[in-house]
Amino acid sequence: MKRLSNIFITLILYTTLCLSYSPLIGKVSVYTAGSSNGDSLLSNKAPKGVNKPIITSAKGGSILIATAKSSFTKTKITHGNKVVSKGTGGDPELTHVNADSIFGGTATFTSNDGNPVENFTIDLGLSGSLKCKAADPDIPAFYSLAEVATDVYVDGVEKFAGVATQDGSGLFTASGDIATSDFKTSANRATLKKSFPINLGTLTDGQKLAFFFAGSTLVSYGADVPITYCSADFFNTDTFEAAKGQPGTISIAEGKTVKVEFKTNTLTIETSDTALLGAISSAHVVISLGGGAFTVSAGSVGDLDADGTADVVITANTPSNQTSLLSAIQNSFNNSLFVFGQTTAGEAFSGVLNLSSI
Repeated sequence: MKRLSNIFITLILYTTLCLSYSPLIGKVSVYTAGSSNGDSLLSNKAPKGVNKPIITSAKGGSILIATAKSSFTKTKITHGNKVVSKGTGGDPELTHVNADSIFGGTATFTSNDGNPVENFTIDLGLSGSLKCKAADPDIPAFYSLAEVATDVYVDGVEKFAGVATQDGSGLFTASGDIATSDFKTSANRATLKKSFPINLGTLTDGQKLAFFFAGSTLVSYGADVPITYCSADFFNTDTFEAAKGQPGTISIAEGKTVKVEFKTNTLTIETSDTALLGAISSAHVVISLGGGAFTVSAGSVGDLDADGTADVVITANTPSNQTSLLSAIQNSFNNSLFVFGQTTAGEAFSGVLNLSSI
């Protein structure tokens, strides 16, 4: 059996997407990414606004289907993702395929009586299954897997980050805000159907919140690894909406999209909206779904790459974190880097950097 690449040796594959086609997200966006036995499975749909569902899919190699869907209304965000292998006797080349859905935007809170509401809660609903079995019982752990990851940020603060992995060897693990006890498990299978409450604390009438909500599924196995079955199916579905029966509501709106670039060890946010760039108050750089965040600061508005579109340089808040950030960007086993932030006026923005292009 061929030695696997480092992407499989890493114990935690909080993987995102491989975007060689579009660096932008915002509103809702969907992507599939990666490759299977040499076949590329890249597909995406451009961001769309309220009440406009989108879906994308791809297949190739030993992957039967990789598909992602997303939509949002004024009160609810819905993501759905799945990657399904058709099985293989052992492909000459590895498989590492994602399906991902992303929302970047804002929500305005309205109190029923105009008074502040304590402990206002969002329900994050996760429903799906992970199944993976290597046909050879001697295949060790981390050589084949099915995985799901979910991230929620509110006003730049991580509110939920969880990852669960069903390994082809039979090992099942969950970490972050998802526990092994949340799943119903059997041999090489794990099923989840649960609502996770996210407490937003005390909200005042008219308060605006910036939201980032992402869901991802992954199927991954190495060269020469025989697979009986392997699927990560959370297509129906991940949801994000206010809990019922509360004395207030939220009204969701899409955010702005920005372009993220990395050149000569410098990370920039680029957009023709110079007012947005000049009003950035904070941002979080999310290296991977399920964790790995850096708080950063934005510099003055300029045009570092002299391409005629305004940009700002973003750097980690401390010198040691900047070193870690640059190292993470250059050496990440993940496929993409997310940027999410907001302006002094509470306007949300988001973007994606394709790490395979640097």
